[in-house]
Amino acid sequence: LTYIPDFCSANATLEIIYIGFNEISSVTEGDISCLKVLTHLGLNNNPLLFLSDLRRLVPSLSTLYVRQIPFTCCVAIAWMKDIDIEIDSDITPCKWPPSLIGTKWSTISKNELNGLSCGDAGEYTGIESFHQVCIVHASTESLIESQFLGQLAPKSVIICV
Repeated sequence: LTYIPDFCSANATLEIIYIGFNEISSVTEGDISCLKVLTHLGLNNNPLLFLSDLRRLVPSLSTLYVRQIPFTCCVAIAWMKDIDIEIDSDITPCKWPPSLIGTKWSTISKNELNGLSCGDAGEYTGIESFHQVCIVHASTESLIESQFLGQLAPKSVIICV
């Protein structure tokens, strides 16, 4: 996948989406703003350079999975430091600017990110594509272990295509 599929028809029930291991380069307002009850979004292993303020687009979002995404650490992702959203990320996710490469995410402050222009971070091409979409739909009565959540997701079923 190179884009986020249209999930708007399930906007009242879709709580968890995992679309990791793809070639998604951006998440736009049109992609997810219709998802009124989305609580978990898994974007692991996608070649995202910048990530829009998803809190603003989906206020119900509580957990964002962004492992293996080499971020341009700048003002554009400062929102990720807010405490009202759980960020599951690599310990040192910054691939730019050079001053933050190898710096632990936990030690980078929101003020520090707000003070960094996003500038020209260059192109990132290091993600291998696995083309998998997993949708967890909350309307069934199943219990299924969700590998990307690492816990049991009650009343959920995972569909991978």
